Amino acid sequence: MPPHEPDACHAPSRLKLVVAYGCIYIIWGSTYLAIRWGIESIPPLLMAGSRFVLAAILLTAITLPGRYRAARAAMRLPRLPSGRMWGAALLLGTLMLAFGNGTVTWAEQYVPSAIIALLVGMVPMWMAVLGAIGPRGVRPTLKTLAGLLIGIAGVVILIGPSRITEAIGSFGDSGEAANGSRMLLWATVAMFFSTLAWSIGSLLSLRLVRPADKNTGTSMQMLLGGLVLLAAAAVRGEFVAFDPGAVTLRSALSFGYLVVFGSIIAFTAYTWLLTVSTPARVATYAYVNPVVAVALGAWLADEPLTRQTGLASAVIVAGVALVVSPKPAQPSPTPQCTSDAET
Repeated sequence: MPPHEPDACHAPSRLKLVVAYGCIYIIWGSTYLAIRWGIESIPPLLMAGSRFVLAAILLTAITLPGRYRAARAAMRLPRLPSGRMWGAALLLGTLMLAFGNGTVTWAEQYVPSAIIALLVGMVPMWMAVLGAIGPRGVRPTLKTLAGLLIGIAGVVILIGPSRITEAIGSFGDSGEAANGSRMLLWATVAMFFSTLAWSIGSLLSLRLVRPADKNTGTSMQMLLGGLVLLAAAAVRGEFVAFDPGAVTLRSALSFGYLVVFGSIIAFTAYTWLLTVSTPARVATYAYVNPVVAVALGAWLADEPLTRQTGLASAVIVAGVALVVSPKPAQPSPTPQCTSDAET
């Protein structure tokens, strides 16, 4: 059985799935605005790295006592992660958090938060394509491919081609406006590779050796990914430039929200969903996030809502509906399950 193909005997409850998807749909959709506010007075890579290191420490503090109680009840010592597990966590943390989320945080200096959320809409495409590679890959159905294409079309409608054309036309020009257009283009290109790195990391997480306890694996990824980001922040001189006294209340509250909700709750839900659902279905968060980001931008940041935005949002939701809708029931032997699995 492919590692990312759910076992019928160990299927999670519908309530757990709804809550987990709600976390990555709604919470992650709100983090783009939170990142925008956070980097108003905190350097981007320093904020991203500190966010994940602190989240790793808090998640470990919350879950470690329970793991020790379970080990004590079983009259055995808790197993420590092996060197291979730490190596896998370093690779996944670098791909998903350092390259993936770190690039998002850096790019929000130059690209509006709602547009960043739209660029993340490339994740389902990467997940579907990369997930089909290899003998154990899950081939996407025609309905899934149609949903992915419809979702991508919604992203294109929402962005509009004029932004890229304007940025390309600014090369060779001087001045603040031209430089801003070029940085917009570079940030957009960086986001392209960011979504690729995130998708590769997500799929590798299904195949690499990781701790049996999912919270332990998540903490390790966040810790090592955060340390990579802090090292990059040091190279960029962000520690020297950072003035703690200049941090605004809005930036501080946004940082706290990103630690608790964006990292501990939503990222944990995401890593769990990767083990119980298909990559293409989990990746649909990237279609819903832009809708949430645009709505919050209009509500909290006075960003205008246009007909183009409304049309694009409707197209995106239609694409998600195709991807996540259940497959037609097919007769098959009923597996004999001794008990419901604990998740």
